[in-house]
Amino acid sequence: MIAGGGGGAATYYAYSTGGYGGGLIGGSGSKYGVNGSIPLGGSQIAGGTATNGVSGSFGIGGNRGGVGKGGGGYYGGAGACHAGGTVGGGGGGSSFISGHNGCNAVSASSTSGNMVHTGQSVHYSGLSFTNTIMIDGAGYQWTTAKGSYVGMPDLAGTGTMTGNTGHGQVKITPLN
Repeated sequence: MIAGGGGGAATYYAYSTGGYGGGLIGGSGSKYGVNGSIPLGGSQIAGGTATNGVSGSFGIGGNRGGVGKGGGGYYGGAGACHAGGTVGGGGGGSSFISGHNGCNAVSASSTSGNMVHTGQSVHYSGLSFTNTIMIDGAGYQWTTAKGSYVGMPDLAGTGTMTGNTGHGQVKITPLN
């Protein structure tokens, strides 16, 4: 199980926000200026990309010093552009839950330079979760695609919140 992290915001402008983390595809970041493109979130098979930014990769968000970094996750989001006065927030990282419909597991034959995907949701170890619920940092529930807004549970489990700064958490309920 991998929880996607949100993209970092640029320190220069308050409206350069990072993309939400989590879901099968992390949220897009933002940009302020005319150069480059909006940093995209990581997906189930690739890191997020951004023109003049730094692409994310397996487990790692893109990083270009001084601007919004991409969030880590199954695949990390793109780091923001820093060219010709353009700055922005990084893209969010994607999540992975072994057994969750829509996830795309890597093969045991994968290497750091060659990630091979199986097209199946179960990790090559054969271990998986059942009755999974995946909710991104913006509060949307994911099955094979982004679904309806349900709210992201708050850390106390008593309500909902939008996003989180700092460390996240996971709740696992044993069935037996």
